[in-house]
Amino acid sequence: NEFLLQQVRDLIQSRGEDELKQLPDGIHSGLARRGSKGLFFYFQAPAGAGHGRLHFWKYYDATSGRILDNRYLIANLIACQPDTPRVIGDLDPFQIHEQIVENILRSHKEKIALEEAPKKIDPVQQQVVSILEGILVNPRYNRREVLDLIKFASTAKSGVQIKGLKKIMPMLSVAETQEESLRELRSMAEVYGSSERRAEAEAQSMLKREDLRLICFDHICGG
Repeated sequence: NEFLLQQVRDLIQSRGEDELKQLPDGIHSGLARRGSKGLFFYFQAPAGAGHGRLHFWKYYDATSGRILDNRYLIANLIACQPDTPRVIGDLDPFQIHEQIVENILRSHKEKIALEEAPKKIDPVQQQVVSILEGILVNPRYNRREVLDLIKFASTAKSGVQIKGLKKIMPMLSVAETQEESLRELRSMAEVYGSSERRAEAEAQSMLKREDLRLICFDHICGG
């Protein structure tokens, strides 16, 4: 959120971006926090297809044995000042590291499975698909192109796309305006279809253990 972003801006301004970039991976520290005991881990991984990086904040709560990823909670646990005393606890980070990695891989797999699960489509999409299925038998139109349009109309759509389909649908159902409406639908598929295919391809690329890069970890010691 904006509070965390401002902290990053202040840090860059006071220390300099070059100095921060020179910090090695895997650095660690620790602090005393009354009533809390655990380890914070921060991992990065490539998002794929040149779309930046994935960021994983994970906190192992030694009291409950749970792994948390609430960034607001974590930010408050690890917050400190430059002169905050450095305290290293007795938890073995190497042992807990493996639990964190497994948690990240499992959570990411569940997220992708949820994204790939069939989604409810708008009634107007069902109407468009029904009309297109009727057009399939018409030799006037390219069967392959119509099948591609059926596939496009059958996937979950944003509000803007639904509005576009509602505009096209009445014309699509009338023989006299069918050809014109098919051109509009093809244009719509060209605009939105590429981003949907890219998102689908990215969803297929499962996160692997070797993709994860440990940036830092932090001991939170009960005070």
